[in-house]
Amino acid sequence: MPDNMPTRPERLFLAGCTKEQVQNHFSATVLNQVKESTYREHTRKSVMGQRPIWGVEDGPVLRTTWEQVQPGDWILFYTGENPIRVPRNGILEYAAKVVNTEENLDLHDQLWEEYEGSGGLSGNDRGPWPLILYLEDLVNTEVHYNELRDTFADFSENWNPQRFSTYSGETNIRRKYGSISDFIDAEAI
Repeated sequence: MPDNMPTRPERLFLAGCTKEQVQNHFSATVLNQVKESTYREHTRKSVMGQRPIWGVEDGPVLRTTWEQVQPGDWILFYTGENPIRVPRNGILEYAAKVVNTEENLDLHDQLWEEYEGSGGLSGNDRGPWPLILYLEDLVNTEVHYNELRDTFADFSENWNPQRFSTYSGETNIRRKYGSISDFIDAEAI
């Protein structure tokens, strides 16, 4: 099967980017995107052109979540402050579609060499973000975390998007919007 062929309905994953180091990572490789000349020699995946690239920290729970991601899935990024402390900033501001994934420590070192040897955010020795997501269709969104929490997923009042996670309200989003893509389109600004 080709790398970019989804085998199930598109899914929605959340990426919390509230820590300074992670916000820098987001700005450098998602908002500013990565030139093909920077990543081409470090991957065998069939991706081309300047594109957003996100890396997920390696660890048992995060790896399990990352392994569920397939081309066609969407990532919603939360880049504000903790929404519990700052409710007015409780917006997921960006979304991007996944085109491919791979574990790639070599690319990690190329993109985030300044973090090499930092032990990652969980103290692992693989570096912070070797679980790579190649993205496209980066869009500004105005998805309120309250809506994700209360309307679609019925999370507790203390829920907030952190790290990299699955989102359990996908079925309700599909019921209201038809698909995750249609939801992202409706929330684009």
